[in-house]
Amino acid sequence: MNTERTSLFLMANLASEVSRVLSSRSAGDRLFEQESLERADRIISDVEKLPEMSKRKEEVALISEAIREPSIAPEHIRSYFDPFLSRLFASQG
Repeated sequence: MNTERTSLFLMANLASEVSRVLSSRSAGDRLFEQESLERADRIISDVEKLPEMSKRKEEVALISEAIREPSIAPEHIRSYFDPFLSRLFASQG
């Protein structure tokens, strides 16, 4: 398995972490939500360092804000990540 930390790989991993944020928020588990946000922040930091993401810094910043905003519908946040997950799964098979 190729574990190269590409933007696609990182965005798919961010999707998983964001899912944990949203699930823990829904369950009222503030500790797990905070831990998930911290892991998401580390992934976002890695994404921002990638040369191919230099033109998408504003988008990445908006993602970071969106996952912290409880008024944004979870399905809207999750739908943003669907293409990344689909592309990653397609590339693995």
